Amino acid sequence: MSGKGDIMRINIARMVAFGLTVAALGAGESRASHFVAAARVECVDGAHVVTVAGSYYDPIAGEYDHLVLRREAIGTCEPDVYLEDTPLPFVPVDEGGFSSFSSTVTLAPPRDNVVYRYVPFAVRPDGSRRYISHNCDLDPRGYALTDCGTAPFLRGRLEINWATWYFRIVACEADCWTETFVGEISAANMTALVDESAFGLIGQIVDVYGRRTYCGMMGDPGHIITHIERTVDGACGSVPVEAAGWGHVKAMYR
Repeated sequence: MSGKGDIMRINIARMVAFGLTVAALGAGESRASHFVAAARVECVDGAHVVTVAGSYYDPIAGEYDHLVLRREAIGTCEPDVYLEDTPLPFVPVDEGGFSSFSSTVTLAPPRDNVVYRYVPFAVRPDGSRRYISHNCDLDPRGYALTDCGTAPFLRGRLEINWATWYFRIVACEADCWTETFVGEISAANMTALVDESAFGLIGQIVDVYGRRTYCGMMGDPGHIITHIERTVDGACGSVPVEAAGWGHVKAMYR
């Protein structure tokens, strides 16, 4: 995910619940709580309904007073935005030994047919933020990636590892394609995804469609790819800026 100055470095301090808890210690903190949480997003009538839920271990009274999302556009060169005007309440519920929490907010995306990433943070009373992650299957990503509409979540160059004959996709990061697909794809699967010979696409720029996964079994992929196709002009390039679509207008009046 795109790194910003106030994302705290995550240090594994202790593992509980079969290794699903990560402790984050900031500079100067002698102790800290532990979060296991993730964001999810659904699309409802053009709006993004984002839920942040998880567990809160070793709670410290008054440590956080609300949650906030950072919205990041994929494939558009626009700045990330903290959605301070739509905070999510942070109300832990004692479960005996740990607390659980869940908050949901409905948001109007700035534009239709663009993939957005929602990154959750816990906000302290002094306004400082702490990035929340989910160490699911040793995957620290706790953000939600929209899979609404028909926009690709990744644009990049198709390459092949000749030692294994597996394909990989290198993101066009210079053009603001900041979501990455970690892993390799077999020639047979790649050919099925592109509906043509995968070897004819080596070195070409492609658009990748699909969604990211959440908590699964050990070794499950981070993303599910549904289709890959050549870009229209064969180049990287960011998504062109267009006026807000009808879905955005509908969401404003829900």
